Amino acid sequence: LCSVCVVLTNYNNALFINATIVDTLTQSFQGDYMVVVADDYSTDGSRSHIRAWAREQERLVPVLLPGRSMGGTGIPSNIGLDICQNHDPPVTYGAVVDGDDVLEPDFLEQMVATGERTGAEVIISDFDLWDRGKVSAVKAKSEMEAWSQLPKGTPIAPTEHFSYLAMLMPAPWRKMLRLDYVVKHDIRFPEGDFFYEDNVLHWLILLTAVKIVLYPNVLVHHRTSRSLFGTHEIRNAGFFSARTAMGDAVME
Repeated sequence: LCSVCVVLTNYNNALFINATIVDTLTQSFQGDYMVVVADDYSTDGSRSHIRAWAREQERLVPVLLPGRSMGGTGIPSNIGLDICQNHDPPVTYGAVVDGDDVLEPDFLEQMVATGERTGAEVIISDFDLWDRGKVSAVKAKSEMEAWSQLPKGTPIAPTEHFSYLAMLMPAPWRKMLRLDYVVKHDIRFPEGDFFYEDNVLHWLILLTAVKIVLYPNVLVHHRTSRSLFGTHEIRNAGFFSARTAMGDAVME
């Protein structure tokens, strides 16, 4: 039977983290799965919620970082993925979830079933966007155009559909990856004092995967981010560092 390791990353999502943990722990998936909650030194009380869940749920593994990491979710995500990869017995699939996402109850079940049926290394689901007040938000035109043009439910080669796959929202929370593929190609988030690290991961996937499959229905409801500007305005210039990381990945 297949197994899944979910990496749930959190930073100051005290209003939502309990609901997201419930979503991950009450999935309809019948195989073994674990949830690694990687908290990036939250200061809003999130960590007490995570500790409480860990005391009650054996499948939840708390990782409470001792200080704030550089950049966005890259370092906490990598720490979680390392735990997934080193698990004994080996885990089949890995997924990344944001600490304020809302998951459909069959998120894991449908993603795993799609991967097993098609043999794809990467499964990408549809999603919708909510603002933090739970009002629907609009997807980017590029996402909607690309999604409408790409085949669903059948494995596709990135080389044959590269232009449209490159237009998709690169978010990790809509993806599930086979962990043997992750290990083989050393798929990781770049680590540095910048955001946009999910773009680099997306490009690494497009450059290394042989089979990608798109699941046609919405399985993730993603809350649009709190603004990174203001106090993080200078750090957003790190986009250029992320772009350099993408270039390095391509050259390798």
